[in-house]
Amino acid sequence: ADLRAKSSPFQVLFVAGGHQDDSAKPETFPLSSLYFCDSCSRIVSKKDLSEDVDSYYCPHCLENMPSSEAMLCGMRCSKCWECPVCSSTLTPCIANPSSKEQTYHFACSYCRWSSKGRQE
Repeated sequence: ADLRAKSSPFQVLFVAGGHQDDSAKPETFPLSSLYFCDSCSRIVSKKDLSEDVDSYYCPHCLENMPSSEAMLCGMRCSKCWECPVCSSTLTPCIANPSSKEQTYHFACSYCRWSSKGRQE
């Protein structure tokens, strides 16, 4: 076998799986794809793991929210609005601060889109 044909001549693989209570045969994995299980004190591979969502948060403001609100609002909190042009977070702005009756509109600080119906 030609060792120069491989990308790295030194590759260390670790054995995982094949434990007494496990029906799977042992396999070799690179260290970067292995994890230590605190509950059973074993080295396990990614295929032996199951992911469980612990909590939901808004990707814009990083506010934690209950799962019911996350599912209802499409994984966004009820306070964040997304720009229809560039998908960044919209900021609520006062339309005319000198007026007694304050009206608000949304503005995007990235692409300058505004809900007033014109681009600034």
